[in-house]
Amino acid sequence: MTKQWDKRIGTPVQTEDGSFTLKHPDHGEEYHSQLGARLEARCLYIENSGFLDALDHEKNVLRVLDVGLGLAYNAMETLEAWAAAPHAPDLELDSLEINGALVEAMASGEGGWSHNWPVLWQQWCRGLKEVTASRWQTEIVHPNGQSRARWVIQVGDAAAQDLPSRGYHFIWQDAFSPTKNPILWTGAWFGKLRTAATPGAVLMTYSVARVVKDGLTAGGWDYARIPGPGRKRHWMRATLP
Repeated sequence: MTKQWDKRIGTPVQTEDGSFTLKHPDHGEEYHSQLGARLEARCLYIENSGFLDALDHEKNVLRVLDVGLGLAYNAMETLEAWAAAPHAPDLELDSLEINGALVEAMASGEGGWSHNWPVLWQQWCRGLKEVTASRWQTEIVHPNGQSRARWVIQVGDAAAQDLPSRGYHFIWQDAFSPTKNPILWTGAWFGKLRTAATPGAVLMTYSVARVVKDGLTAGGWDYARIPGPGRKRHWMRATLP
């Protein structure tokens, strides 16, 4: 690792697939399942959402909202899947993150959790530029030389921000648990996501708690539990009518 772990961003924990996560310094929860940070990101948000199929069929642009950037595994798997699709459309990926120290560490290449990441992931993160005190962004050229990915990270309290009505096709809801971060699991929050999404949008999350189901229903989403891997028996897939 290139530097000491920054106590502002948490304590390192290695997961079962070899990838690292962190234990949040305030919440006391880990950012990812012990089963594996990469496994969770790829299996839940990419493979079970329909995102891979959309990459093959969408002709114009795909829009993804990443709620809770955290250590960026969901963002990295999204970009990797897009880069691997030969005829992928343009991609607009918007990530929300409250902890600016995480973003700084990741963009500097000195986030200790990313030391064993693929080189391409590290390059994407180092391409991030701080545009304002609360906004980072980068543009990535697809290997086909035609498509572009625009990745924007908005730093701040997501619940206090006005989300743009951008017509998101996919939403990765990866906030800390309803117990630790209840405001991002309410009907008001899911209603806010509804107004930012397009009809038929898909929302994926790891939590199947009762309060999440109630919040999704109150926010206007249909939901269904889907099988999860190993000890994580179920995940949630919600759709916008």
